[in-house]
Parts: sequence; structure tokens; C-alpha cells
Amino acid sequence: MTTINNNAKHFVLWLLLAAIALCLYSCRDDDELKDKSKVINMSISSDTGVMYNIFDETGIFPMECMLVTEEGGNGEWNTMAFGTIQGFDYEKGYEYELRVKKTTLGNPPADGNLYTYELLTVLHKKKIKEPETPVEVIVNTEEDIPFKEGCPTNIYDVMAPEITVDKDGNILTGNHRTSYEWTRVHLTYTLKYGDKFYNQLMYMTTGAYVISPLSEKIIKIHNESYGGPLLKDVIPQEEFDSIKNQAKTGDSFSYRLVLINAQGLGLQTVSFNLKKI
Repeated sequence: MTTINNNAKHFVLWLLLAAIALCLYSCRDDDELKDKSKVINMSISSDTGVMYNIFDETGIFPMECMLVTEEGGNGEWNTMAFGTIQGFDYEKGYEYELRVKKTTLGNPPADGNLYTYELLTVLHKKKIKEPETPVEVIVNTEEDIPFKEGCPTNIYDVMAPEITVDKDGNILTGNHRTSYEWTRVHLTYTLKYGDKFYNQLMYMTTGAYVISPLSEKIIKIHNESYGGPLLKDVIPQEEFDSIKNQAKTGDSFSYRLVLINAQGLGLQTVSFNLKKI
């Protein structure tokens, strides 16, 4: 009987200790998963910088962004995407001092954003310089396109120099089959660290002049991203339908793009072929 009672006591004690341990672990786990917020001052530069998507491991799709420093940091300017600070609208050419709530996420999303920021007060806003304005020119021929100083130079390559289309309008770019509406003329950024034009915004493309083999008119387009223009912007619907319906199998059409920066100044010329299959 004594042995049974001792065993029972030991079992009850073991259950009690297990329950306490589980409770402590749960409390610790809950505490670790809680968001933690603090109020800090943040400085925003009048200049912008360049950053890359976390999935762009090779750094071929640069994106314009803000340059920021945080209270308690090392004083160095760090990159931050536009729109990261909730409630804050950045204007180029202005420097800012902000009061923000910075939250460290206890359970951050898979995209790697560990922090969130919310604007509390704009403490200071000062105009430092006028943003560079686009150059307005009338372009009737390729010779009319003004180029940025030091250009043309090799800054970009076309990822897939040949795009194919069949009689039904199905498009094959490299190994990817896409629709006319969503096909992109992908550009890869070729400059490496140390190049004099590396990561300089005025040497990054935001659009292009299109030199078409089927039209004498030169059109100006805007890229929706630094990845390159959409095919539907480069080749208008009517022109694309003409190739799809009337071109013979094996016919190839060479398109040239004079890449331009945010000011509308030329950087370089790239080309690709649209081939009927």
C-alpha cells in the first residue's frame, strides 16, 4: 500500500511539474510573439536612393527609394521603400524630421519585414532643392532624342532578345508562356559596384522611345517598373494583331528601344525580335 501511495504521489507531482513547465513555456512563447512598439524620431533625406527587392538576389532590378536615419542608430543613411511609413507621403526635394511609432513584429510575415512604421507627427519639413524636371522635346526621328551626358553606354541588356508569337496570339518569352497583356520586355541591370554610373538614379531607365519596323512614328512609353516595359506598350494592339494574323511563319520583326531616364534623356539603345511561329 505504501508503495502504491508513493507512486501515486510521484505521479501527481510529475503532472504538477509538467503543468507548471507547460504554463511557463506558454507564457514565454506568448510574450515572444507579442508586437513591441516604441516612439522614435526619424530623419528623411531630400535625396533618394536605390534598393532591391529581397528576392532580387543578383541586383538586376533597382528601385528608387527613400534614405532614412533613425534615432538611436549609427547615423548612416539606410534605404526604405516609398510607402513604408503609414500616413506619410514623401515629396522629392524635401528633408523631413518625423515622429513615428516603430513596431517590432512578434510574428513577422514571410516577406521579411520585421518592422512597421506609423507617422505620428511631421516635426520638420524643409525644401532643399527642386526635383529634376523632365526634358520636353519633339521627337520625329531617332536623331531628335537627347542623351544624358556620358551616354550612350551599356547599362542594360534584354533578358530575352527573341519573343515568339503564334497565330492565336500565344507568346513565348524564353521558357515562359504569357499573354500579350502581361508579357514584359525584361531588362537586366548590367552595371557592377564600382562603376561610375552604378546606382545613380539619373542613369536608370524609367521609359523608352520605341523604334518600330512597321511604323514611322516614334512613340514614348513609361515603364511600370524597373524590370522593363510591357509588350503591349511597346507594340500597340493593332500592330500586334497585324503580325499575329498576317505575318508568315518565320517572319521576324526587330524593335529597338532607346531607354530614357526620369528626365527623358537617352541612356542607350537595346533591341529584341518578335518572331511569328
